[in-house]
Amino acid sequence: MMLLGIDVGSMFLKIVGMNEKKEIIFTEYKAHLGEAEKTLWQVLSERQLITEDVSLACTGSLSEVIASSMGASYVDEVHAATTFAKSFFPDIRNIIDIGGGSLTLIRLDGKGNLADFSTNSLCAAGTGAFLDEQADRLHISYEWLDKMKPVENPAVIATRCAVFAKSDLIHNQQAGKSREEMWSGLCRGMTETILHTLLKGRPLVGKTLAIGGVVLNREVLRWLNKTPYEFTVPRQGQIASAVGAALCASAENAIPASKFYFLISSLLHRTVENSYTRRPALELRRSKYPSFESSEEYVDDEGNEVRISRPLPGRLSVAIGVDIGSTSTKLAVVDALDRKVVIDIYRRTLGEPVEASKKIFRVLKKYCDEKGIVLDVLASGTTGSGRKLVGKVIGADSIINEISAHATGALRIDPDIETIFEIGGQDAKYMHLKNGLIHDSNMNYVCAAGTGSFVEEQAKRLGYKVTEIGDAVMGVSPPCTSDRCTVFMEQDVRKLLKFGFSKNEAIAAVLD
Repeated sequence: MMLLGIDVGSMFLKIVGMNEKKEIIFTEYKAHLGEAEKTLWQVLSERQLITEDVSLACTGSLSEVIASSMGASYVDEVHAATTFAKSFFPDIRNIIDIGGGSLTLIRLDGKGNLADFSTNSLCAAGTGAFLDEQADRLHISYEWLDKMKPVENPAVIATRCAVFAKSDLIHNQQAGKSREEMWSGLCRGMTETILHTLLKGRPLVGKTLAIGGVVLNREVLRWLNKTPYEFTVPRQGQIASAVGAALCASAENAIPASKFYFLISSLLHRTVENSYTRRPALELRRSKYPSFESSEEYVDDEGNEVRISRPLPGRLSVAIGVDIGSTSTKLAVVDALDRKVVIDIYRRTLGEPVEASKKIFRVLKKYCDEKGIVLDVLASGTTGSGRKLVGKVIGADSIINEISAHATGALRIDPDIETIFEIGGQDAKYMHLKNGLIHDSNMNYVCAAGTGSFVEEQAKRLGYKVTEIGDAVMGVSPPCTSDRCTVFMEQDVRKLLKFGFSKNEAIAAVLD
């Protein structure tokens, strides 16, 4: 008989198979992208891992439905982690589980039994999801991290809130800090957040076991080991709770191998609970929409999106504007005679505003050289969060704030414009104009709700590219969720997936 432990967290699926001697015979650790049941089915059926009767136990925030549907045992995450520690590390007195969406401290007594535990609140600060969001913002890959050298004096990043961290990253970008300095600062701050959140003034006594997906992050472990506490990190600590669940599996509820795959496949067709109110189906209605037709457009190997509005002469007098945002950097070449955009380039900032600006100028030069076009630049200006730094680098004639830039650009398109809404990667703005002048303006302060970065982060967790979301949600009636805070919206997305809603419905709820 096989002992099988399944841990379905907010982001990853962990599976551990053990023989009756409680020796591990296979493991799996895979992002489920909001489709836990489908991922579980693919892993187990494609590899044909189940060939004998199974004693199954499930743990994790999204596994209760799987356990009940299959008639399996559900094991609380604290109990699963405690069982793992007691079985393999009997001298451990504390466990810190740092997962994708949760953070837990378990204190054990002298016999390795549960004495006390505490967890994080709804906020994702100190969890793997927090780090993943910042890594994506800085365009950091696992391969890059493997090559990164330790930084002893990193940037100072506020990590008690993901929103504050984003703001600090932007400020450090503009100060010229490297990605290495910012990433190390994030990891150092995160270790401090973990300990402040969980300890609440009570120090750790004895050895502490660190488990969960974040133990794969070498930089976090490096800063943890600089604290006054003694940490032990088990090999494959990211699957520790799945091992604990397998150890808790009861032979009394054994499932025949022939029935096991049927039960797993039936999870793919379970019905959705009807307790959620739905909003009207999403559809696209355009009352007046500008044309983005161009004579030429392409995306190069570095991800620069280039558009040429019309065929250009061999020589042209122009003005150049650069918008250096926290998420993306844009360049516009404007004909000095008719004041219309003739070339525009868009690319991701990727945590390096100066480098991003260099790249879009290189793309512009390459295009003009290939086409034999000479641009006589009469003026240049910068805007966006990186306007001051890049403005100095390129010697801009004007460095203006985004409010003024939006108003000037909008009035050029339509002189009768009175209201402007701008939804950026990090912030959202409202502007009210009177007689062509700014009369009032407002923007979000630190909350990221209603901004592009939040939508993009949720899309990535569900396996979507931002460009795919529009088609995915057309005609979908989204279930009602929270709409005032990104933290509560993230929690709602997890609940929707747990109750059987599709990925399309979940991302539609975020947009609505």
